[in-house]
Amino acid sequence: MELITDQLSIIPLAYEDFQLLLDDKSAFETKMKLRYKGEPLKGHLLDVFHKQLASLKNQKQSMLWYTLWVIILKEKQTIIGSLCFKNKPSPKGMVEIGYGLNRRFEGQGFMTNALKAIISWTFTQAQITGIVAETDQSNVASQKVLQKCGFRNYKQTKQSFWWICDYMSFQQSHQPKLGDRSTR
Repeated sequence: MELITDQLSIIPLAYEDFQLLLDDKSAFETKMKLRYKGEPLKGHLLDVFHKQLASLKNQKQSMLWYTLWVIILKEKQTIIGSLCFKNKPSPKGMVEIGYGLNRRFEGQGFMTNALKAIISWTFTQAQITGIVAETDQSNVASQKVLQKCGFRNYKQTKQSFWWICDYMSFQQSHQPKLGDRSTR
């Protein structure tokens, strides 16, 4: 499976490939014929990815909801970031998404395009009614990405904003913006 935009390719990693990325990045790059320039694989992110991999091991039948989706800049065959669902859809059809991008690639529209592509795919899945995401209150860039994709803020905690997007909000965020056409 592959999601494609003008500049990006977004692919879900098989369990073995996800594990190889975490264990031996160089071997992963050779096998996939890609360079990894995504977020640095260390600290908290590495812990999160290992937990995600452990969940994937036990949920291979629902792989797409548990694996890491890598964002590839096609012209350079380079992984610049990733997305992942944090669990399979809830009984109410809600799913949470997380994402990250190497800082060198921020501010160029890549994450907005990648997120729009995966949201489009997500809403083709029969059980999905909505998508949620969490951002740090200080992460204004991520909040803007979510807003461009049709998310709206619905909850606030001490450190986070929670965002939600339903199908109609997503579709409306993709409508062409018409300029003012005054008639004389």
